[in-house]
Amino acid sequence: MGTNMNRDFGHEDAALAAESTLASIVVNRGINTFLSTNNKRYLVGPKGSGKSLLLLKKAIDQRAEGDAICIPSDTSSPVDRLTSAQHVGKQFHRSVSDDAEVNLAWASVWKHSIYRSVFHHIYNDILKRIDGHSSENTEGYMREYEKTQIALSQSLAEKYLKISLGPAKGPYYYFVEICNKLDAGRHQYLSKVREEVQELEELLQLARPSIFVFLDNLDDYYEKQPELWFNSMYGQFRAVREIGLAHRHIHVFTTIRQDVYQQFADEMRLQYYDYVSFLRYSSEELAQIFEARVKDLDDDLLAEPKQRSKNPWKAFFGAAEMIENRVIGVKEHVRDYTARHTLHRPRDLVHMGTVLLDQRCPDGFTDEVVKTSVKNASIDVAKQYLAEIRPLLDPRFDVSHFIKKHVTSNVLDLIDIERITAAYVDEFDDPKIKEEPSDLTRPFETLIDIGLIGYAEQRSNSDEYCQHFNPPGQGLVEPEGRFLPDSCMFFLHPILTNFLKPGSICTDYLVGKGQPIPEGGSL
Repeated sequence: MGTNMNRDFGHEDAALAAESTLASIVVNRGINTFLSTNNKRYLVGPKGSGKSLLLLKKAIDQRAEGDAICIPSDTSSPVDRLTSAQHVGKQFHRSVSDDAEVNLAWASVWKHSIYRSVFHHIYNDILKRIDGHSSENTEGYMREYEKTQIALSQSLAEKYLKISLGPAKGPYYYFVEICNKLDAGRHQYLSKVREEVQELEELLQLARPSIFVFLDNLDDYYEKQPELWFNSMYGQFRAVREIGLAHRHIHVFTTIRQDVYQQFADEMRLQYYDYVSFLRYSSEELAQIFEARVKDLDDDLLAEPKQRSKNPWKAFFGAAEMIENRVIGVKEHVRDYTARHTLHRPRDLVHMGTVLLDQRCPDGFTDEVVKTSVKNASIDVAKQYLAEIRPLLDPRFDVSHFIKKHVTSNVLDLIDIERITAAYVDEFDDPKIKEEPSDLTRPFETLIDIGLIGYAEQRSNSDEYCQHFNPPGQGLVEPEGRFLPDSCMFFLHPILTNFLKPGSICTDYLVGKGQPIPEGGSL
């Protein structure tokens, strides 16, 4: 066994991340800004882009500095997460969902939860501040006024201490508690929450130690309860910003799924950019993520351990470093081959590595083992992504069924698009479907928006054309705003190739992000 003592390719769940994983994070400009400054509060990226991992690293790094209060206070759980089986507040949400101020209602809930947690962590500092005020000598009516204010502050502090019994807890603990009460009391309790938010804001002005709060939002809740999760997250988004403006010593950092953030449209949209770090990776940076995981593996899991530092791909794959594509008749470096069969997200690559390790032969890889592993991993990625985007789509639009039954090739022209769309629409008995734009009448436009169909795009400053796929997590515009791009060729993403009927693979083009299109192919 080798000296690195890593027997897996890394955890796909950031909550299980090891120190070695955090140490080998690939840092680009946007990530560095988030990790090294306090200006960016929201980490925005597609699901699987590493939001939770980076938030965890920031939380651990901040604790190591030792010059501020960090919430959660439990060093074994540096980031606070909602752990209930489902997103709480369902009944409350139903009662306010028709209200124009639904997001403000949720903002109050999140403020209350965060303020309660912060108060409980700095209660002693607030008490000292109150006692210090009471010992100051002031004459006349000002003295009487201050006595009244001190008494009110003491009363409020005692009130919130009584309802915050036990060890100081993270905001999600109070969030669950409040939502359970809201589910029972609905609007009656919301007015109390808003009143208490104002009281807590006053108390938190009395003591000003630097406080860092780390909240991780679980994307899965969006797929289960999209409207509830969206409104709750929009409320949290506004709450975090407003807390930062009102209390410059309280820094709340959180994660938001990009396709949800894309739907945050209000008068403050441009100002939000001051607070947001977007997770974007170049192809080279994604390759570095894979290479970093390879370098941490035990020697006996590598085909050529001595190549570990110089050529991680050779070290891992050995003789299978170049993959032969017999359909197209070309050879492709395994780096490009694996990346092509993902959505270019860090989690996809980690999963790809995990499946490869699981199916690796005792003496290393062969072309066929690599192909089988990549196929299985890409099917997993496809199914996961289809589940992720389910809340965005018409419930009647079954993407896998559409591809299996109607899409005839992974490379299509405009005539194919029109023919397939017409046949698909004819599947539905309701004549009203044809009357208005929807996922059902514009299936290819929809799949282009979510990155599952690519198109021909001219390279900048060049006469050459390449295949462009929208990155995941961009959300969807309304159906009437979806149109086919100016292209005569369209490409099914490689992660969906396995849904096609056998024999449907085009023999002329290697399909994937950035792949070239021969001269004349886009005309």
